Amino acid sequence: MTIGQRIWPESYQDSKKFCIESRRLHDKINQYKNRCSIGTAKQFTSVIIYSIQRAHKTYCPKQANKKVINFFKAQSCTNRVMNQTTKCLNHYIDQLQAIIRAPIVKQIPHVCCQYFEMLKCFDKEYEKIPNCSESAEIFNNFVRQIFDDIVNLSCQDYNESTDRCEHLGQPPSLLLTKKKHFKSFILPLIDIWNQVDGQK
Repeated sequence: MTIGQRIWPESYQDSKKFCIESRRLHDKINQYKNRCSIGTAKQFTSVIIYSIQRAHKTYCPKQANKKVINFFKAQSCTNRVMNQTTKCLNHYIDQLQAIIRAPIVKQIPHVCCQYFEMLKCFDKEYEKIPNCSESAEIFNNFVRQIFDDIVNLSCQDYNESTDRCEHLGQPPSLLLTKKKHFKSFILPLIDIWNQVDGQK
């Protein structure tokens, strides 16, 4: 959803179906949020949904501009590395599903630290593709546009400027996670936020 698993259009002219499908997915996530989250979980999910909608509003405008045209041109590289970046995203989703078994006090820090690991994973995969450094930067900025608000709101000292993640330790083992794999990072995030909220 949004970041991985869907082929990106490589021109503004080809983006209409992609943008329509994106809006449909946003509506489904919003419905899930209203049905399955309360309190802080609902507030945090609303922040991410707003960030996703803002990002897609930027890149799915009614009329093309230079920024949008350049964005879709860069998706040729993104599509070439799609299988690898999707693995990065899927690993993050799996980690989120494992993190729900961590002590409550460590769950949000693990969410944040594994997000930064996902960004590193994206960068490493783009580095393997020649002549794609500009596309890597555009993709990275897109991902950060989605996550930065919630990271700033919830991660506090667990960020890229500190060594807190290095001292946190590893999240619970993925081998012990038996739940069905989610295709969206939002669903396990809601589970974690609901659990954290329930312990306040």
